[in-house]
Amino acid sequence: EDEEDGFVVLETLSPTSTPTLPPDGRAQQLKEIVSVFTSNGLLENNNNNNNNTTTPQYQALQWLISVDDLSLNPELDTEERIRQRYTLAVLYFSTGGDEWVPDDQTFLSASHECDWADDNHLSCN
Repeated sequence: EDEEDGFVVLETLSPTSTPTLPPDGRAQQLKEIVSVFTSNGLLENNNNNNNNTTTPQYQALQWLISVDDLSLNPELDTEERIRQRYTLAVLYFSTGGDEWVPDDQTFLSASHECDWADDNHLSCN
């Protein structure tokens, strides 16, 4: 605090370069974006049906929210990009990706999802 001409001047922190969301807000926005084409029942951990946590859709959403090193930001990244990354994660989890993705592949890495496999296996428009 400094006094200047009878006014109190408060120093504030400078704004962050990118908007940040509270973790729950980011998770909710990501869920809303992917729920456009995925049933909410497949995305939720329903205490009455613990099997939901094993659906590829639930696993992909949880990966997108909590594990993905890229940490897409619904405030900055396009919905198309978020859905594209989510869809490829669903493919990975629904087809046993751990079993068919070689260690040298970059599936579910922080790299752009269009670079997750070589040109013979995946292409993006």
